[in-house]
Parts: sequence; C-alpha cells; structure tokens
Amino acid sequence: IAVFYGHAIEWANVGSSVEFPELPRSVYWLANVLFYGFGEEVGWRGFALPRLQSHASALRASVVLSLGWAGWHAPLFAFSPGLSSLGLAGTSGWIVSLVLGSILLTWLFNSSGGSIAAVALFHAALDIFIGSPIAAPLPNVMGALLTVGTLLLIPVFGRQDLSRRPRV
Repeated sequence: IAVFYGHAIEWANVGSSVEFPELPRSVYWLANVLFYGFGEEVGWRGFALPRLQSHASALRASVVLSLGWAGWHAPLFAFSPGLSSLGLAGTSGWIVSLVLGSILLTWLFNSSGGSIAAVALFHAALDIFIGSPIAAPLPNVMGALLTVGTLLLIPVFGRQDLSRRPRV
C-alpha cells in the first residue's frame, strides 16, 4: 500500500484509539465489544431484524433497519469531531456505509443461524480497525473492499434471505 499512497502503514497502531488514546488497548477493545458490538447488535440484529424479516425480504429489512441505525447515530453529529466535520458529501457516504453495513451484518446474522456473537464481534472489530490511527488510505481501502464484497452478496445469496440458509 505504501507503493500506491506513499505512506507506510503504522501496524503498531492497529487497534489503538484516536478517540480514546488514554485507554489501554485491551480496555478499548473490551468496551467496543460490550458497548458497540453487543450493546447495539442485541437490539438491531437480535430484536429488530428478525421482526422486520418476518414481513419483508432480508434486503428490504436491512435497508429499513439502516434508517433506524442512522437515526440512532445522528446525535453523534453534534459532538463527535469526526462526524460533525463530514459535510454533505461525507454524510451521504456515511449513510451509504450504514446501509451497506446493515446488509453485511444481515448476511452474517442469517448465515450464522442468528448468532448475535458473530455480528457483535464483527461490528466491534470493524469499528476498532477503521478507527485505528494507522494511515489514512488503509481504512479507505478496507471500506472499498467491504463495499464491493457487500454488493456482491446480493446477487450471490439473493435478496430474500441474504444467505444460503433460510433467514432468521
């Protein structure tokens, strides 16, 4: 990646926090898993998604869920320096990333037979990695790969279940 961007990846910073630099890495990871991973996913995928999927396809349920997810995070625009400085284009990209993230997490939830642990750990790991101060282009490259991968899930696994298994 340094060949393409001229910046070396700061591997020692993977998993550390820009937002909470004073926290030991282990405490930051545990907080992410508990509060962002399980704290959100018990409600989003554990409670809301199965109910939405009982009335709609997995894809439609994912998109509807992402609207609630965006609303849940909207207050962060008032006090989070990263979100409050996004502007219109950045905010639009953030909304698209939530829709795609919702589709990806629905696929993982349905493909794992409804495992909250799988989606919570993935959610937390993604937040930790994307928020690490490692080098600007790496999260962008990761985001691009996740975008392409998520868009491929739809034709490969189908809108109805987003999984080879029946949806949960």
